[in-house]
Amino acid sequence: MKILRTALVPLVLASSLCATTIYTYDFSQGGYQNGPLTGEFTATADASGIISRSQLLSFSLFGGLPLPSPQFFSFLTNGGSSSLAIAWESADGRFGVCVGAPAAFGGNIDGANCGPGQVNGYFFNQNGFVYTTEQLAVVTLVSAVTTTTAPEPEAVGLMVLGIGLVLLTALWARLRSASMVTAVTYVVSHWLAATSLREFPYRRPPVRGRFLRQASGRCFF
Repeated sequence: MKILRTALVPLVLASSLCATTIYTYDFSQGGYQNGPLTGEFTATADASGIISRSQLLSFSLFGGLPLPSPQFFSFLTNGGSSSLAIAWESADGRFGVCVGAPAAFGGNIDGANCGPGQVNGYFFNQNGFVYTTEQLAVVTLVSAVTTTTAPEPEAVGLMVLGIGLVLLTALWARLRSASMVTAVTYVVSHWLAATSLREFPYRRPPVRGRFLRQASGRCFF
């Protein structure tokens, strides 16, 4: 039973890794001279609750316009609206949006132009207009859906291999233990037999019913 419990540990761990939570957020930022900036993103988060650029599943701005992932993105699911940081610039360089820390630091953030800094929002368009804001973005959780997916074939193979190695290791330890007991028993039994022979040497028992007697050169039976 102990071996079985040990072997099931990788199986339990593998099944827990298949559960993924997908977050969907809306955000808006007011204070721009041309109206509020709105957007949405869907992503997964790591164990610390941090969403980075590589974990984005979708990203949109300007009221739902799908866009490529920003050059820089960071959001802490339990850190509040102020933790949102976006640096996005179109491939042709005609549009750019920076929110949060990138707008505050300014400069080139991973290839996105975030202006001179010292603001909480920075936006420019193809006409050369630049808009800024001191307001922070407001982030709202729309949904958090936890899904369980089947593990990849490679993960299943590694899981089975791990269970097999655990079982083989436990079996080998048990067989080795049994072999050691057998060997010790064999050595002790032979040692005891040899000791008893030394302490109690073998003596031939006397022959009864027939004896040899010699007297006056004659034998009597």
